[in-house]
Amino acid sequence: MKKRVTIGITLTLLLVSMLSLAFNIQPAKASGTIYIRADGSVEPSDASIQRNGDLYTLTGNISSDANGIIIERDNMTLDGAGYSLQGTGVMDYYGIDVSGRNNVTTKNIEIKAFWHGMRLKDSSSNSIVGNNITNNSYGVYLEYSSGNSIYHNDFIDNTYQAGVPTSEYANVWDDGYPSGGNYWSDYTGVDHYTGPYQNLTEGIGRDGIGDVPYAIDGTNVDHYPLMIPWTSQTSIHPSEGQYANYTIRLINPADETILHETRWNLTYHKYVSPFLMYVMTWIEDSHPELDWTALNITNRYAYHFNWPITGRMGDMWFPSWIETNITTGSTIKLLDGTATVVGDKIVEVNSRPIDCWELLHIEEHTLEHTFWYDKTTGLLIGQEIIGDSVKLNTTLVDTNIIQLTPPIPTSIDELETKVEELGSEDKIDNQGIVKSLIAKLNVAQKLVDKEKVDKAEMVLNDFIMQVQELSGIHITPEAADILIQSAEHIISEL
Repeated sequence: MKKRVTIGITLTLLLVSMLSLAFNIQPAKASGTIYIRADGSVEPSDASIQRNGDLYTLTGNISSDANGIIIERDNMTLDGAGYSLQGTGVMDYYGIDVSGRNNVTTKNIEIKAFWHGMRLKDSSSNSIVGNNITNNSYGVYLEYSSGNSIYHNDFIDNTYQAGVPTSEYANVWDDGYPSGGNYWSDYTGVDHYTGPYQNLTEGIGRDGIGDVPYAIDGTNVDHYPLMIPWTSQTSIHPSEGQYANYTIRLINPADETILHETRWNLTYHKYVSPFLMYVMTWIEDSHPELDWTALNITNRYAYHFNWPITGRMGDMWFPSWIETNITTGSTIKLLDGTATVVGDKIVEVNSRPIDCWELLHIEEHTLEHTFWYDKTTGLLIGQEIIGDSVKLNTTLVDTNIIQLTPPIPTSIDELETKVEELGSEDKIDNQGIVKSLIAKLNVAQKLVDKEKVDKAEMVLNDFIMQVQELSGIHITPEAADILIQSAEHIISEL
């Protein structure tokens, strides 16, 4: 177990999700110490830091064989942009040193292998947020410093996670509830409860926050320690304004006739933290909106909802999002029980194939539940419930989270290729029609090449009229929609 000591003040910031590093890898720039001077200048001038007013952003990974970055000015932000600051593990060197400073924010940096990942000395009103601080002797060391805010950082495998040598200097180690504090790799608490006092068991009874505070000393306490690293949480939560709309059909399994159909809409309208997002939803049959307090990163249930007309409370028993770093054989927790990833399946929505994980859950009453989740985003694409006398299908029909319709051709050449493709798939069932449409497109292209745009537009409008007349007769309605949308787009770009 890593030790916490009441010695030291340094908060080493490190935000770097392994995923974002994978897409932002740049060679580490070996250096001595980088200075952000009181006049705002950066020394040396070729350091991997870009200045824009009071914002200083890393432009690549930095490797230092001395102190990493020394900040000598107030009222500024150092944004690591997911890059790393790498030391050599030698004693007496600091990853980031902030001495005698006020109102300095350090965020989104991965700091590793220094004596102190980050040191604050004689400093107040500074913020250390969203960093990954790993494998330092001291993660963060706060010396004669108070009134600083340290939250949403990952403190992982530092010999001493945090040091505050003088306990009368108090700092803030969390962002309140439900936003939470920091992730501490040596935290041994559990997560059975929810609420500001971690004493409630409503809904699923878990909120991604430890039930017992993490104490650095008697004055410095993280009241809401995170149960999983912050950097692994931020990559997958829904964003404000995202929505997913589904059709729910009750089917007679004997003859597959639809007995009842309704609509279920979800809109993510207020993001609070990875542990709390408000979701507005409505079901067409009942009309009233349900205000759901929803979805933490470990379960993504919409839970504790309020139905205005009846006043009834309830929970959604299956997640509307799941994690994506899973594989066949993984288990996903449901509100009651688990579902097993049994494989993958291509699910078509509006003619667009979506690569999904397929999950299976069998209830005691022999109801078989199958769920499909998009492999890329984790979004629920659909589900099917089958029993002896009932079958219920939930199907995604509209969303702004993923693209449901295939991209339309955006040039005449691409549209010509699409016509040939639809003909080969019998979505245009007459080769004479295929040849006629292609002939029109060839004429339109020649007119464009000669800069006779008005005449090219007329030919493309003739193309649209021909497709409209044949839609549902020799051209499937779905194929006709693609051809018409493509031609209209090309006209708008002429």
